[in-house]
Amino acid sequence: MKNKDIYREIGNVDEKYIRESDPTAPRAGVKRRKMTILAACISVFAVFLSLWLFLPFSGELEDLSKYSNSEYYGLMLKVQELACRPANYLYSNNFEKYVQSIGRNFDVMEGGNANPTSPDAVADKYEEVTDNQYDGVIEGDLFKRSDKNVFYLDPYNLILYSYSIEGECKLDEFNVREVIGKYAGASWESEIFLSPDCTKVTVLIPAYNKTIAVMLDVTDASDIKEAEVVEVSGSVISSRMKDGKLLLVTGMPIYNDPDFSDESAFLPQITKNGECESLAAPDILYNDDCTNAYYTVAVMLDSESLDVLGSLAVLDNAWVVSVSENNIFLGCNYYGYSEEPGEYDNEIITKNINQTNIYTISYSSGTLENKGMVRVDGFLNDQYSLDEKDGVLRVVTETWSRTGKRYHTVDKEVYNFTSIESYRSADLYCIDLATNEIVGSVIGFAPEGEQVASVRFDGDKAYVCTAVVVSFTDPVFFFDLSDMSNITYTDTGVIEGFSTSLIELEGGYLLGIGYGNTRDHLKLEVYEEKNGMVVSVCTYELSGVEFSEDYKSYYVNRKDNLFGLMTSRADVGDYILLHFNGGAIVPVANVRFDRVSDEGATRATMIDGKLFVFASEGQFEVVAIIN
Repeated sequence: MKNKDIYREIGNVDEKYIRESDPTAPRAGVKRRKMTILAACISVFAVFLSLWLFLPFSGELEDLSKYSNSEYYGLMLKVQELACRPANYLYSNNFEKYVQSIGRNFDVMEGGNANPTSPDAVADKYEEVTDNQYDGVIEGDLFKRSDKNVFYLDPYNLILYSYSIEGECKLDEFNVREVIGKYAGASWESEIFLSPDCTKVTVLIPAYNKTIAVMLDVTDASDIKEAEVVEVSGSVISSRMKDGKLLLVTGMPIYNDPDFSDESAFLPQITKNGECESLAAPDILYNDDCTNAYYTVAVMLDSESLDVLGSLAVLDNAWVVSVSENNIFLGCNYYGYSEEPGEYDNEIITKNINQTNIYTISYSSGTLENKGMVRVDGFLNDQYSLDEKDGVLRVVTETWSRTGKRYHTVDKEVYNFTSIESYRSADLYCIDLATNEIVGSVIGFAPEGEQVASVRFDGDKAYVCTAVVVSFTDPVFFFDLSDMSNITYTDTGVIEGFSTSLIELEGGYLLGIGYGNTRDHLKLEVYEEKNGMVVSVCTYELSGVEFSEDYKSYYVNRKDNLFGLMTSRADVGDYILLHFNGGAIVPVANVRFDRVSDEGATRATMIDGKLFVFASEGQFEVVAIIN
């Protein structure tokens, strides 16, 4: 061992003799070479890492010319213009980018379990319960029924009830998240459809930037089974069923700086049976002046098989969707801007105005066809702000504009803005769908400063409630649209409260549901047109309650002038059923519930003289109604 230590410390002795004297001694030359190579690699890596972390980002966008042969090349350039920023937009280098990204995380939702119960048979007769905007065009809802059973979505559980007023009414339930996984989206956007033969229920569930259509086989009420699943890019906005065709409209945002080598990052797609297809380039519409990095996607599916019959997308953000007997209307918000020289050299007069692009997509031929776009001033309040009759689209918008003066200092380093005037009112337009031309209009009919609270069309009539929301006052307008070249109208004058929903009743009456003089003051009011005026017939009011503005949460029976809705106080919920007898609104029934967290999830129907009420948190009550 002593000789071994001496040999290792003699640096100028030939390695050959060291190995001969001590075969276990390390090969010093090899070790030194390895250490040298390792040190060099570390140095190169350190230099590379430093360059990668601290080299400034380029201010240029990605060069997309490598995709010039793609059918989507023009669309890519538009998407890049809307959604991409230079690499140095937020961070100057990779060090800033990754240090500032530490700590980000996402929460996900957990799924549940199904809980099957007693068996029963599903009937083969369909019964419509939703108060649809157009006859024969069925809207998605939380609630559908056959002549024996009711299907209710709460919020991801599809629950099947029988009509029995005695004993256990729940037959089975199916948690749809077991099919789609835990990444479910907002439950209040979920909807269901029941097939005409009552053997299938299709559930539309929003998930992460997609909508999942889950078809369930409910032939055996004691054993609900999964049948088909289709995924469409974007969260559900609205849906309809017409003549065996399921029409689904979704909204898909394009996130910043998409990877153009990945079609799912910038194109809407449809997936069925594991096969994913992007929409073809000719089926994606966009305008040169588009400002939204957002798709509105329309898909037509066979309601029995979920086969794709047609698809079309618009590079625009539809806030409002309406579906008539022949067409899908997409109302997309748009902000118009103009400027002109002012009185002085350093002045510019600017004008901003809200506008709506209305796209018409026809589905009557068995596929989806683009029928053009028209732009009107103002924004749409909801789907009831659009209505098609005899090839004419009638539209009510809430208009807002602001005119200002922008001026700069002599060196043009500092800009200042002064508001000159702002304007808020409402417009009505009649648009010929054959030409997309406006053939009639009433501009600025609302008192200045009021916003549109609710709209309803009924044949050649239109009803519009505008309001000063902060002061809870409104007029209700009545329009005669029988002659679009000479539209006439009248109103109630200023009254207390405002209506968020307007409902036509039998006998030419109009019911308004909304607020009284405060946000916890429910007011129902019946109007009629008399001697060229719109007058109030009667009111029904409750103070200190909360209620839903969702029209689908109301029970509406026009034939018998019955209507109902859920109200809630601090500790209880009361579903009230009311009747208009021609002169007054009178209570018919009051169904007490535990405190409900979501009045908008309530659904009700009348079956054989019994009122069935379904509320959130699995609450369900049946009461007999005595005439």
